[in-house]
Amino acid sequence: MADNIHRKKFMDGKETPQETHRRVVYAGRKCPCGLPPASRAITFAPFKEIWTREPERVSWLIQQNNGQIPIVELNTNGTPEKFIRLGEVFACDICKPALEKAMAGLPSWVLVDWDEGPDPRNKVQIVGAGV
Repeated sequence: MADNIHRKKFMDGKETPQETHRRVVYAGRKCPCGLPPASRAITFAPFKEIWTREPERVSWLIQQNNGQIPIVELNTNGTPEKFIRLGEVFACDICKPALEKAMAGLPSWVLVDWDEGPDPRNKVQIVGAGV
């Protein structure tokens, strides 16, 4: 049976699950303002869509990635589709509203993968490997 781990008990009370996520996943990264990040946004565009709408951006991405296109296969509508990874941006708690506003202003065909870590309102459960 899984036990609820409260803040006082998680990592012996040294850090919260959110702080652990930030330390492990965002290690060595910084917000543009210089503070440690609290969230990450990765943008993707469908290959066919960006190739027809913005071919100059594809050529710029090829130059930035040593002659290769950063293609990722994502399953969005039940069928795998090729996407180009456009970029990755980190934001601290202070800059997060500005990043959210910027991501909301992107074209509708751009996919944004938003990562803020575990929800602080959810209880963290630790389950043994044999369960």
